[in-house]
Amino acid sequence: MAEVEALLGPGTAVASAAGDAAGAGRIPEIIGLVAVLVIVVTRMGGRERRPVRLLVQPLVLLVAGLGPVVPLVPAVELHGIDYQLIAADLVVSVGLGVVRGFAVQIYPRLATTWYRYGPATVALWCLSIGLRFLLGGYGADHAATTLTTSACVIFMLGLTLLAQNVIVTARRPSGG
Repeated sequence: MAEVEALLGPGTAVASAAGDAAGAGRIPEIIGLVAVLVIVVTRMGGRERRPVRLLVQPLVLLVAGLGPVVPLVPAVELHGIDYQLIAADLVVSVGLGVVRGFAVQIYPRLATTWYRYGPATVALWCLSIGLRFLLGGYGADHAATTLTTSACVIFMLGLTLLAQNVIVTARRPSGG
């Protein structure tokens, strides 16, 4: 229970932004932001489209995102704001992932199919990051738990990337 209190705030199962003063609740957000930056930068130059590779990475992020969250679930009392944030985060993550999937450039190269992020894809990633921070801030302002404001960031990153990559995998190259 001490671990839960350390993450969620002293003496309570519900944490606010004030309960995160030590910054522990920001670690998943920082990891998520670094992961997005690495993903965006590495894909701007183009990569060969390999469906297994495109689907495994987001699945790893989904599992990694659940790792720290699952033990906390029984100890956290969720409220209406938490359910609203989870629903909004799911819609934003999947919705923008699908839209980004159609914005990714797919093209033939060296007898294979490649993909790369263009300006529209990068802009959509920026929108995704901005909306995620707005949701987290809104949740913190309305006493949502850290579980819904920051702890599930890696999971949602995996979810949005999975939605995007399912579309990328299913699309045909435009130049061939």
